[in-house]
Order: sequence, then C-alpha cells, then structure tokens
Amino acid sequence: MMERPAVARAVAGALALALGVFVTTGCALRSEVSIAPLLIKPDDTIRAANRVEDLVEVGDYPRAVALAAIVDAKTDPTTAELAALGKAELVSGRFEEAKRHLRAALLKKPFRDAYADIAWNLSQAEWLDRNYAAALHWAEKAIEYGLEIRPWHLRLLEALQSEKTFVVPRARDTVVRIEHKAPSIPRIETRVNDATVMGIIDSGAVMTIVSDRLAGEAKLRPLGDSTGTFFGLLGEPIEVRFAMIDRITLGEMEVESVPVAVMAGEKMKFVTLNRTPFHIDLLIGANLLREFRIELDFDASTAKFHYLEAAERSPAADQNLFILNSKPYVHGAVNGQGWFLFQLDTGSEITYLNSVEISRWKLQRGFAKMYQGTELQGLGGATKRGIMVEDVAVGIARWEGTFETLPLYSSETTGAVGLIGEDFLHRFRVTLDFGSMKLTLDPPNAPQ
Repeated sequence: MMERPAVARAVAGALALALGVFVTTGCALRSEVSIAPLLIKPDDTIRAANRVEDLVEVGDYPRAVALAAIVDAKTDPTTAELAALGKAELVSGRFEEAKRHLRAALLKKPFRDAYADIAWNLSQAEWLDRNYAAALHWAEKAIEYGLEIRPWHLRLLEALQSEKTFVVPRARDTVVRIEHKAPSIPRIETRVNDATVMGIIDSGAVMTIVSDRLAGEAKLRPLGDSTGTFFGLLGEPIEVRFAMIDRITLGEMEVESVPVAVMAGEKMKFVTLNRTPFHIDLLIGANLLREFRIELDFDASTAKFHYLEAAERSPAADQNLFILNSKPYVHGAVNGQGWFLFQLDTGSEITYLNSVEISRWKLQRGFAKMYQGTELQGLGGATKRGIMVEDVAVGIARWEGTFETLPLYSSETTGAVGLIGEDFLHRFRVTLDFGSMKLTLDPPNAPQ
C-alpha cells in the first residue's frame, strides 16, 4: 500500500495538473532522437515482487490485477490484499472490480488510517465512473476517518450530483485537423458553446480548462459557487472556479455537459524560446479525453476521435496505460530496464526524467551529466532548473527513443520516473485508447 504521507499529498492536490511544458534555456532541449524497436517484452521487469501489495507499491498493476482470482479464492484475504488489489484495478480502469474489492476491504473494519485511504480510493473510482453522488459519499467517509480533502472538491462533487456529464447525442466519430507548429503541441479548432477557439490536446491536465476570457465569451454556466486551488506542473498554486460547457464541438461531434475549470488568463500564457508570449484559452484535459479513443497522425496533421460506448470499455490483458490521480500514465523503460511509470503528456513539448524516482530505482548509473542549466517553465511563469544527461534511451509501447540529451528535474509529486512529451510522440501515429487502456505507437509510414 502507498505510504500515508504520499496519500495525503495526493488527496490534498486531488485535481493537480501538469499543463503544457514550454522551455526557455541556454542550451538546446529538443535534441536529436534515434528511434528503434524496444527489445524488452511486456512481462520483463527488474523489480522483484510477488505479493499484490508489493506489486502495487512498485507500479506493476497488470501483475497485481492478474492475482485477483487467487485473492478471491482465499477463505479470508487480508485487508491489505483486498485494498491493494482494488487500487490496482482502479488505476487500470476496472472500476466495478475495484469497487467490489475496496468495499470488501472496508467490511474487515480496518484501522482508521487504512479505512480513510480505502474510502478515498472508492471515491476516486466513483468519480472516474461519473457517479458523483457516490464519489461524494466516500470522500465524506474518508474525511470522517481522518483524511484531509480540500472543501472545494466536496463542493464540486455536490454541484455535479444533478448533472449527466459527457453526453454525445449524435456522431460518434470525427476527424479534425491538427496544428503542430511552435510551440510543438497539438491543437485543434474547437467550438465552446458558440465561441470558436483553438484547443490544446493536453493529457497532462486533469480537467479541461478555459480562460476567464473564453468563459465570458462562451457564457459558461457556473458549476456551484466555490473556488478551488489547482497545482501546476511545478507545484505552484493557482486559483480556479468551476463551470459547465453545455456543448463543446470537435469537428462533427458534439459533447454535452463538460465540467471545466476556469483560470485567469494571465496564468495561461507562456514565453516561447524567442520570448514571444503564447496565450492559451482552452486546454482539452484528461477528464474529456478519457471519453475517447484518439488517433493522432502528426504527418497527416489529423486527429480522429471515437467516442467510447460502455461496451467498448474493456481493459486489455496487456494494457500499458493507467490512470493515476486522474491523469494517464504509461509503462516504460529507461536504458532497457523496465517497467516504470511515465506520465503521458501530449501538452508537453519535451520528454524529461524525474531525478527523485531515477535515484530511487538507481537508474542514474551510467548517465553522463551535463551541468549546463536547463529551465522548465510552468504556469504563470513559474520555473524550475535542472541538468542535462546524455545518451539516454526511453522506451514505451514497443519503441525506444535514444535522446542525445535529456533534461533531468527534481519532482516528488508524480511518482513517475519521467514524462513523455511531444518530442517523442510526434514521431509516430499515436493511438490513445481509453477503452482497452492501451497506448499504441505506429511509425508514420506504417501501413494503415
């Protein structure tokens, strides 16, 4: 099970977000990348773990889920086994199984801290399954047993109880044109109610976000009367309020009732390498992207969205995609060693590594360091400095990219060894399927 302090941090920032990453630095960050097939197999791992609790601790969720039949066959499975299995199923998108095992864990009347953590995981399962009243119930239970949850999160759940969200009344498929120019992040023309705007496809944002300017122009409906605090990529607090888009249009597809966060416009701009401000009015975040199978073809400059019916939501046995703290993560390898969690961020220009987790797993051995300063830019101008490492291979979804240089930053908030950005992803046709919970990368010239 996750240690208590880590859980507390996750709850306190339950809707933390990693928005688009833009970099200003004295040395080049977009280095040469050589692409080759990834040689290690999905069942390869350097981490020895066999109990379901240990597998969850190291992020090996498929192997943990595979133990469900063994746990269920036990006459008296432990609270820890049931809670860990439920957590693995939650992260894997298997919500009904997760709820069953988490509720079974609570029936064993665990100690106060364990009860709070399990109740919070039940709340997250209901949140992701769009059962907002049940999510509120379990969040309140978690508070009752001592877990700190920000009051605005409860008020948001209260406001959503009467809403039926993410409704697609007609077309289930659409193809739209991608713009992928500097800064190199994918954006598409979108209509928010009756306002037309370029929206960034940003899987690193927990929630779809609009600027206050766009919220006014599109006449968004307030969602409750509370304000909340999001945390940006670098941990900077940012005040938001919540609203409902009655209708967002992607190509020929309309999605009704999309909850969003409204953020001050000055917090939604970045300075690009040539010092030109880049203004953002719409980030299409993970809460909306999870409704689709998305195919990004950067060579053809197209994005295809397929709305997932309930029957299409069936995680594959060999899934490599997971949802942690409401954001997508993928299993990956570093220098041929795996598997470790990477955050998957289509709104980031760059791929980078997390020095905290790299040190934890002793993956820095053999790294050649360059001590020139690199600067990571987050929301509202917040920055973080790091170093560069040379000749590092990062592998996901059967492909490996060897980076001539790669930034290394310190981050204790993600639990991932790094972040996969557009400098890696744009070399492929990317299929991000939240039905099978699989990320697939095909070379652009591969046959259709």
